[in-house]
Amino acid sequence: MIKSTANMTIVLVIMILISTAMIYAQNPLAKGLMSASGGVSWVSTSFDGEDTGSLLSLTPSGGYFINEQVQINVGLSFVNISPPTGDSFSFTTLLLGGRYFIPLEFAPVYAGGSFNYTKFSEADEASNSINIQAGMLQFISDNFAMDWGLVYNKGMGDNKTSSITLAGAVSVFFTLE
Repeated sequence: MIKSTANMTIVLVIMILISTAMIYAQNPLAKGLMSASGGVSWVSTSFDGEDTGSLLSLTPSGGYFINEQVQINVGLSFVNISPPTGDSFSFTTLLLGGRYFIPLEFAPVYAGGSFNYTKFSEADEASNSINIQAGMLQFISDNFAMDWGLVYNKGMGDNKTSSITLAGAVSVFFTLE
C-alpha cells in the first residue's frame, strides 16, 4: 500500500503517462537527428495572504543523436528568485550530458545524466553537480514530442544539495539535411 501522497502522485502520473504513450507507436529516432527543447516556469507563492516571493526559470536545451540510441545534450538554465525582502538573486547553469534510448513499442524510454556547472550572479563562487535521469518521449508527430521524466540532482564538493524533479518539456526534432 502506498502511504505518502507524494509517492501516490508519482505512481499515478507514471501510470497515466505510460497508458497515454501506448497510443503512439512512432519512433523516428535516427543518427544525425537534432532536438531543441525547453521549458519556462514562473511560481509566485504566498502564505496566509502575504507575498512570500517568486521564481522564474528558463531552460533551453539541444541534442544530437550520434546513433539511433545515443543522444548528446547541452543545455542552459536561467533562474531568478525574488523573495519578499526584495533581495533577488539569480544563477545560470550549463549542462553537458547524454541519454541512452531504448525504443520500446509504445515509446522510446531513456536513461542518462549530465554534469552541471552553476554560476551565481551575486557571488564569485560556482558549484558543480551531477544529475541522473530517466524518462520517455511521447511523440505527437514525427517532429514533436512530450518529454516526461524524473531527474535526481546531487551536488558535488561543497555543494551539499540534492533534489528530485518530475519534469515535462516539449521537444522539436529536425535534421539539417
